[in-house]
Amino acid sequence: MAPKRPKDPKRDKAVKLLDQVIRLKPGDDDWLSQAQMLRGRLTTPIAWVLEEVPGETVVEKCAKIGITRQNYYQWLSGGYRPNEKQAKKLAELTGLDVNDIRGRV
Repeated sequence: MAPKRPKDPKRDKAVKLLDQVIRLKPGDDDWLSQAQMLRGRLTTPIAWVLEEVPGETVVEKCAKIGITRQNYYQWLSGGYRPNEKQAKKLAELTGLDVNDIRGRV
């Protein structure tokens, strides 16, 4: 069973707004894919995913995921999201969905 997501009324409102934009299906496919990516990232923030990884320290969490501390901090800063292999490992450790972890709709 996946862990319960923390409540955040502002984020929930933003997700609802993005859902409305996505339903409009604007003609610009790049714009639509950006809206879908943003919605996915708002729905499952990577900081929340990383908090769910077992371990007391960043070093322990990184070892369980199989990444460097540099990767960990780049994810936290929004530099990028986990790749498919990393997302699968995070899904195993947290019980979350791979697409949610990758920020995909």
